[in-house]
Amino acid sequence: AALALVLGSHSTLKAYSLGYAVWALVLPLLAGNALGALGGGKVLEWLKPAACMGEFWIKIGLVCMCADVNTIAQVGARGLVVALGIPPLVLYVGRITGSRLLPGRAQLAITLSAGIAVCGASACTAAAAAVGATKQELTLSIAIVSLFSLLFLLAEPYAAMGLGLSDDVAGAWIGGTVDLTGGVVA
Repeated sequence: AALALVLGSHSTLKAYSLGYAVWALVLPLLAGNALGALGGGKVLEWLKPAACMGEFWIKIGLVCMCADVNTIAQVGARGLVVALGIPPLVLYVGRITGSRLLPGRAQLAITLSAGIAVCGASACTAAAAAVGATKQELTLSIAIVSLFSLLFLLAEPYAAMGLGLSDDVAGAWIGGTVDLTGGVVA
């Protein structure tokens, strides 16, 4: 990250629109390919845990880009309670509700609940593998989460304006209810 900032602040590179964001994408690709070549084309064992956590690092990056340390510190324990409490609650309620509405389709209910509770398609995929859901159940879960995320992404800004919410509150509301990382960024 530091090297990306240094390269991105170089005046000549900036003149060619090669800012820090470009270097933040290019440098890990170069490093990954170089390390992959050293490992005979395979991901080195010590890199595997990080390679599986791409969604986590994207979310960390979003938080760090959008908030300074003082803002994160002010949220403190309340934010931690929300972050650690809401996803398990949504998973539990989704599982119970799904079992009643879709009897005999527990895997579908859990897969869909995970997508709603955590981060959309990637959570659906992880949950489907964990509970043994079929490809059709996974596809259906991803389609439902994506459809509702799209509807929320289109409707919630107008609802926020109609409710008179401030930009900060509206952004938190929309960011917390749109279940796909790309949708949150949009």
